[in-house]
Amino acid sequence: WVLHQTWSCACPGSQLTRDLLVLGVPRAHAAALADAADSTRDSHVANAHSNGFMVNKVSNVTLTPGPEGAIDTYKLTLFTDDVFTGEQKRKQLLIEKTQARTLLTELKKAYQKMEGLEK
Repeated sequence: WVLHQTWSCACPGSQLTRDLLVLGVPRAHAAALADAADSTRDSHVANAHSNGFMVNKVSNVTLTPGPEGAIDTYKLTLFTDDVFTGEQKRKQLLIEKTQARTLLTELKKAYQKMEGLEK
C-alpha cells in the first residue's frame, strides 16, 4: 500500500523517508522502503502510461485530512460504479494540499469535456 501511494502521488523517496520517520518508523526501514519505491518507480510509471485506469461512473468523491503524521496532505477517495457489472469500487489517493486545487481544476475541465460529448 505504501509503495502504491508513493507512486500514485509522485512522492520522491526522500519525502517518503521523512514521512515515515515522523510516523515513528525506524530510519533503516524508512530508507529501505524509500529505496524500493525509487528503484521500482519507472516500471510503475510505464505500467500506468500503458494501462492507466478507467473510471466508469463516479458515484461519490470525498476529501478528508491525510493520515495522522502526514504533513500537508489530503486523502481523496473516489467511489466508482462499473457500468457493465455494477461492481462498486473505491480508490484512495493521498495528495498534497497544493495539488488539490490543480486536481479540482483538471476534474472540472474533464467534466466540461464530457458534457460537450453528450450534446
